[in-house]
Amino acid sequence: MIQGKIYKLVADHTDDIYIGCTGQYYLSQRMACHRQNSKINLHCYGDLFSDPENPPRIELIEKCEVEDRDLLRKREREIMEQTEKATNLRHAYLTEDEKFEHHKKAVKKYHHSPAGKLSLTKAGHRQKIKKLQAKIDDQNNLTSEEIADIIYMLEMLREKVLSKI
Repeated sequence: MIQGKIYKLVADHTDDIYIGCTGQYYLSQRMACHRQNSKINLHCYGDLFSDPENPPRIELIEKCEVEDRDLLRKREREIMEQTEKATNLRHAYLTEDEKFEHHKKAVKKYHHSPAGKLSLTKAGHRQKIKKLQAKIDDQNNLTSEEIADIIYMLEMLREKVLSKI
């Protein structure tokens, strides 16, 4: 069992609220992590850390005893969705459908990147090589012209792959 805490970060100079959860014993430990993250711009806290004269404070929303961290994150998400001014960019808990959608978007983004395009090109070449290999294995139906075409194709694929590395 995990002794979890759901908390919020608030500051007097803004209406922004950051909702979070932790299994740490002291909320001050978690607050130190948020301060460090804000210094290196790791998370989006809205205007919470923008005024050094009025730093944000951490306030306990609820304590809960849960079986695992996913249930704690699920409860955090429920509270976050009920909070209008929440600045959280990401949900701590995702349903299976949401995980699938995020994965699809990530794959699509990768395929449009230079590394992804190269990977797709190489995969296409590997498929062509497999088809040619299957033809070579079935030598009874192969003419000398087809063998010459296969050799030419393999040389072209080799040049393309080597030029992109």
